[in-house]
Amino acid sequence: MDKNIEEVLIEEAKKGCPRSFEKLYNEHWEHVWNTIRSIFPGLCDEQITDCVSDAFVRAYQKLSWFRGESLFYTWVSRIAYYCACDEHKRMRRMVVVSIDDQEALSQLANSTSATGAKFTLTSVTRVVINDALMELTPAQRAVVILKDVEGLEYAEIAEALEIPVGTVKSRLNAARARLRAILGDWTE
Repeated sequence: MDKNIEEVLIEEAKKGCPRSFEKLYNEHWEHVWNTIRSIFPGLCDEQITDCVSDAFVRAYQKLSWFRGESLFYTWVSRIAYYCACDEHKRMRRMVVVSIDDQEALSQLANSTSATGAKFTLTSVTRVVINDALMELTPAQRAVVILKDVEGLEYAEIAEALEIPVGTVKSRLNAARARLRAILGDWTE
């Protein structure tokens, strides 16, 4: 979406035009969802959908607070990030089902589609990288995803996560070093 068009939609939405906000929602929802999925792969699709939906509701309610100093996507992503952090914390307090629970295992087996055992180098590489990302702290994973996957600038990441640019750079450096150590031969 053109930045000028987005600015007009934001101003119209601030004045109470729900259709303008709906256009912003439709433009950014999937991108925000994919970003949160990348940062929090431990959350299920429904949890991510709830977090992103909550973020857009909060953004609509607090739209008057949006100053336009960042992209609308960045602002909503930050809100979604904090919603996902809260959900992640709630998950960590949940009771884990025992592997001996046959009913739970049956539900898990039935919830995944059987597409066969065909693995490609791309899918194997993706699994290895996702596993390596899971070894990072959520804070490190967030900066790696926002910089290396989403392509945001340091300043945009700093604003999205509400941390100084220097912290973004140090977390990214530490995360990349950790990934190199984890991936070993895969990086060559």
